[in-house]
Amino acid sequence: MNLALVIAAAAAVQGEPTPSALADAALAAPEAAASGVIAYPPAFFAEARPDNAFDMLARLPGFAFSGGSELRGFAGSGGNVLIDGERPASKAVSLESLLKRIPADFVERIELVRGATPGFDMQGQSIVANVVRSRRAASSLATTVGGKLYPSGRPLPSLEAEWSRRSADLSLEAAASLDGEHDPGEGELTFHDAAGGLVSSGPYETVGRDRNLAASFAAELRRPANTMRFTLSYSDDTERVRDTQALSNAGGLFLGSDALARDFRSRGSEAGLEWTSDLSAASTLRVIALQTLERDRNLEEASGDSGLDTADDEEKAGESILRAVLTAAPSAALSFEGGGEVAYNFLEANATVTAGGAPVTLPNANVRVSEKRGEAFATAFWNPASALSIEAGSRFEFSTLRQRGDTNQSKSLFFPKPRLIATWRPDPSTQGRVRVEREVGQLDFADFTTSTEFSTGTVDAGGADLEPERAWVFEAMGERRFWAKGALVVTVRHKELQDVIDVLPVLGRFDAPGNIGRGTRDELDLVATLPLERVGLAGGLLTGELFWRRSKVTDPVTGARRRISEEVPFSGNLRFTQDIQRLKSTFTLEADLRNGNRVYRLNQVRHEIAELRLTVYWDWRPSPDLSLRVGVEQATGRRDTLARELYARARSAGIVRGTERQVVDYEPTLIVRLRKDW
Repeated sequence: MNLALVIAAAAAVQGEPTPSALADAALAAPEAAASGVIAYPPAFFAEARPDNAFDMLARLPGFAFSGGSELRGFAGSGGNVLIDGERPASKAVSLESLLKRIPADFVERIELVRGATPGFDMQGQSIVANVVRSRRAASSLATTVGGKLYPSGRPLPSLEAEWSRRSADLSLEAAASLDGEHDPGEGELTFHDAAGGLVSSGPYETVGRDRNLAASFAAELRRPANTMRFTLSYSDDTERVRDTQALSNAGGLFLGSDALARDFRSRGSEAGLEWTSDLSAASTLRVIALQTLERDRNLEEASGDSGLDTADDEEKAGESILRAVLTAAPSAALSFEGGGEVAYNFLEANATVTAGGAPVTLPNANVRVSEKRGEAFATAFWNPASALSIEAGSRFEFSTLRQRGDTNQSKSLFFPKPRLIATWRPDPSTQGRVRVEREVGQLDFADFTTSTEFSTGTVDAGGADLEPERAWVFEAMGERRFWAKGALVVTVRHKELQDVIDVLPVLGRFDAPGNIGRGTRDELDLVATLPLERVGLAGGLLTGELFWRRSKVTDPVTGARRRISEEVPFSGNLRFTQDIQRLKSTFTLEADLRNGNRVYRLNQVRHEIAELRLTVYWDWRPSPDLSLRVGVEQATGRRDTLARELYARARSAGIVRGTERQVVDYEPTLIVRLRKDW
């Protein structure tokens, strides 16, 4: 009996099945136990009245959405959601945006894929969601208007339009959006000497405003054994920041004032072509070609009693990717996947800095970095028993990296990346998984270039001879599903790190990214979905993810053991939703939890301190084609704190010059959004 028959039987006996009954049926289906795939139909999400596929994923038991990372190439950069069994080929359009463009009415089901499962590109992840779209002919046009009202009383509108048309053999999609942020804050800047005495203090004000314009188009042509998809996208983002500060000494004597102006603009475009062919009943070939281009410019001016300082950083970047993947399944218990990818990437960066009108000489201020990279991979999936699946394979990465400009050098790299995953499912509600893999990070091209930050008075010189960070990863995961809609997923992970990238001193004056040797990293990840019906709150749901991280490396300046720079020891989010059926609405409370991070530089330690952030909103859906959201971001306000411990010389000398503390408070922001489906 398949899942559809189980649901039909439940509906025939009891009428319309509840989400809990649907979850029970999904878990009880034989394919859920045999393959680790649990299918949830649209009726499971109906009580929440979702607008799109992204809203549906927020209610998926035991699943925490990840949008992926900004890695070069196609392999390893995707998130944990597939669309029709495939990773979206686009990198310029975020996975969240793509999912929000799929109307809930277009979703046939959402599959929760757990552990090593043939036919799905898991990318080594524990859990992946697969959004399966309906093939029925349909058209959709959705418009969204909204805005944010800030304490200054200055509203900032947002507009979005999404159009799609699907037929038996052709699909067309188009989307355009315009939105932005206006984030004013006020606070205080203080300096204390090494003994803790107040040296100076004064008010600090900041006003940030950005605008984001995006447009995209996609066309998909389907034939009985072939599918062709074309994508095109463009984005234009601008950001303006204006900071002012005034300082007085401990006795109240005015010392002076400073102002900082920053203007940033980023423009990017992407074109992609994807072809999928069913070579036989048991084999499929997928080919992806992708081209992206981006241009950024950042201008800063710092003015004060000491004169005018300027910084001008300009970057041009591009990426070309060609990838082919062949999958074959000779039997139900055995399948293979193999292929290759070639990519070319480049970054051209030019940086100039003046102090009081005089140019400042910077290391690696004019750089062109390029990379030719190839990767071959092969993976086998084997189900020796109904409750056991094994994934074994390896990737082999070849690359040549060239740096031209202030530094001229070239290097070739080769890394094998084996992976072994075993998944055990003793029953449909329980799963255990272990993974051993060699991971190889990517070098960030921005680490080769110089950047200046006037707000903290620091210069990051470009690194000249970097090696990718590598790690042996040992992971264990346990999952338990309960109360029909409840789930708990616990993952523990240990990494043995090599060539850790952190901050190194350069020329005794600057800091630059560099390799600092070996280290370790331990992680604990908890993902939970808790239905609150059992505690008397019908329609209530609590979901969240909590993530702990601990690392150890040797500080290149002091020789002491410490954690890796910029690493956040704890982060998490909690989300409470309450469906109110009689009002056709949902109340939501979201909490963003995290503590700060530290950056260890030559003569200072920077500490960014984060505090709890709350967002509350109410969604009202009076009809299937109309929804209204009213809410408050930063409902209790927001405080950002940057503390710096300053040293007279290198930190190894141990001579503390003083501490600087910048505290900025932001007030709550009202958000309004109205969506109409036509």
